[in-house]
Amino acid sequence: MKKRIIIFILGALVVSVFLIRLFSKAHLDDVTPAIPCDEKLYDHAGILWVIPKFNSINISDNPEWCKKILALNKTIGMHGVYHSYREFMTFRDEEYVNEGVEEFEKCFGFKPTLFKAPQDAYNKINKESMGGLHVVSYFELVFHKEFHCNNEGVLPNWVFRIF
Repeated sequence: MKKRIIIFILGALVVSVFLIRLFSKAHLDDVTPAIPCDEKLYDHAGILWVIPKFNSINISDNPEWCKKILALNKTIGMHGVYHSYREFMTFRDEEYVNEGVEEFEKCFGFKPTLFKAPQDAYNKINKESMGGLHVVSYFELVFHKEFHCNNEGVLPNWVFRIF
């Protein structure tokens, strides 16, 4: 009997997460003028995760792109500063983070309030000292589909369209 109850509870949890993901806002990662992005992905996304200085190309150097992203009327968060591999597993001081915040503000006219590290990888010190930015947790990410402009990541974009 206990086994059936446990299986039922686990099944209910899986179905619940599936339904929440089905109806929640999708996240679009790696948004920057330096990475081409399928226009359809912008339509699916509720939150755009923007890289301020990808390959040392500043987003504010492309004002038309900044206007285009703002016109989408989506929630916009900051996705790293340079988006280097495991960027926030190495200690990053406030000055480093402010480089990205300032670039973001030059482009969009406001400071970001949301932050997500590349590969969702943080060391404990960085996660706790992001200067007032809300650091998105793994728990929050479980409930959202995540797409990538460059179609990279653990799973390709088509898999997330299913789930």
